[in-house]
Amino acid sequence: MFRSLRNAFITGIVVILPLGVTIILIKFLLVKLGNPASQLFFWYFDSEWRNLPSVKFALETTSVFVVFSLITVLGYGSRFVLGRIILVGLERLLDRVPFINTVYRTVKQIVDTFGQQEKAVFQEVV
Repeated sequence: MFRSLRNAFITGIVVILPLGVTIILIKFLLVKLGNPASQLFFWYFDSEWRNLPSVKFALETTSVFVVFSLITVLGYGSRFVLGRIILVGLERLLDRVPFINTVYRTVKQIVDTFGQQEKAVFQEVV
């Protein structure tokens, strides 16, 4: 009896955990990314009108999508010649700043390492 109850409880946690993490992540993105971005993108709206709960949610959600879209466009642009030229120029600029160059190189190595592992995982067997 207790084993069945325990298994049902654990199953419930396994079912609700991804939903909870998703809700927390969305709330985090809206508060930390959407609010500042909405003030940047929608500064021309009246602040009283912008602070209405439904309008605020709509503006923050739109702002999150705009930021993700800009990041995606940057990703697509970096794949092509002009994007690579800009990316190389930005990397050279970051290499000249004393503290930032160390942080940037470290983070880039970590990202490159995980990127290579991901490519190795998804390679087909010939």
